[in-house]
Amino acid sequence: LFKGLTDHPWHSVGDASELSPGPSPSVQLVHCTVEEAIAQSEARLQSPSGADAPVELYRAACLRCGVPVNKDICAKLLKPSSIKSLELQDSDLTTILPLVDVILCNRDLEQIDLSQNKLDSRSLELLFKVLLMHPKLWVLNISGNPCASSRAVLALRHLLCCNTLLWKVRFHGTVPKFYDARLRSQVQRNFYS
Repeated sequence: LFKGLTDHPWHSVGDASELSPGPSPSVQLVHCTVEEAIAQSEARLQSPSGADAPVELYRAACLRCGVPVNKDICAKLLKPSSIKSLELQDSDLTTILPLVDVILCNRDLEQIDLSQNKLDSRSLELLFKVLLMHPKLWVLNISGNPCASSRAVLALRHLLCCNTLLWKVRFHGTVPKFYDARLRSQVQRNFYS
């Protein structure tokens, strides 16, 4: 079912509409793979100025990506609970790029709720690969986002297989029904492991 799917370049700028909301400025990544986006984020976090507060990381990333700063997200990142729990449901997110640094620098995240947003398949794929570095994560909700591509579903399956603590996963409406049973089966295996 998942055979033959491989990583392809993360095309952007030319089709920045998939990465940024509507007619906003284009994203500054050019022919960047998901792995390169993660490596760039890790390099930023290792720099002397990279250890900023989550809200500052988010604001800097919005500026870098040409995405408007969302005041609701800033308010949620100011809360102390945002370190263990990132609850950004219904926040009008169209790309995960401004949050990659925030997510990567908080390796103790246990719960992430990105439901009811507008995250495209490329953002979901990047998110799932970033979450591979979060061994304490046990809750993930991506329900209500646009339908994910096969590559994004494969990345989610890989995340579920690698992190067996991740047993409370919701993806209704985001994962095509064709893949639903397999993913639910893996979530159930995680629950009983």
